[in-house]
Amino acid sequence: MELLYLAIRLALIVAAGFTVRRLHIVDDNFERQLSKFVLNLALPCLIINSLNVEFSAEDLKNGGIILLVSLGVLALLYLIGFVVFRLREKDVVGRMIHFGTVFPNFTFVGMPVVEQLYGQHGLFYFVLFTVMVRLTYYSSASPMLSGKQQGDLKSFLKNFFSAPVIAVFIGVFLYLTQLSLPEPLD
Repeated sequence: MELLYLAIRLALIVAAGFTVRRLHIVDDNFERQLSKFVLNLALPCLIINSLNVEFSAEDLKNGGIILLVSLGVLALLYLIGFVVFRLREKDVVGRMIHFGTVFPNFTFVGMPVVEQLYGQHGLFYFVLFTVMVRLTYYSSASPMLSGKQQGDLKSFLKNFFSAPVIAVFIGVFLYLTQLSLPEPLD
């Protein structure tokens, strides 16, 4: 029953967004501004908060295993996407299929779903699983979609050290040291 309620809540959120846009309550710029807000503020806060659990040696060991599994899954998805890309003409659609295979969009909806179903502890493991995806995404998404090699080191570092990646580092640091953010920031 919990899954049904969760599905209904998610459907209502999507319906609300669709309705707001359809009724022209927001304009064309809202989508871009909302994306910036989510990517640069809401998602980093969610990442840091999800890593705010009590330190445990067992969780740290399990987290290492999850990171390795994540890397393996990412490599497998890259290989599958690459094969599909090679079988297709090497065009824009092929690059998009390759990109979509490697980087499915499960983070924004996935985090609240995992937290609802498995609690804070499950969310902690989910965020650890997505660490490799984030690190790879911000370093290789642009070249993969454009079909061009990454530019200079400066632009690579600028793309890589995005707000979500920095949030991962902050969250892991806080987890390992068990430091807490001041109450208003928490």
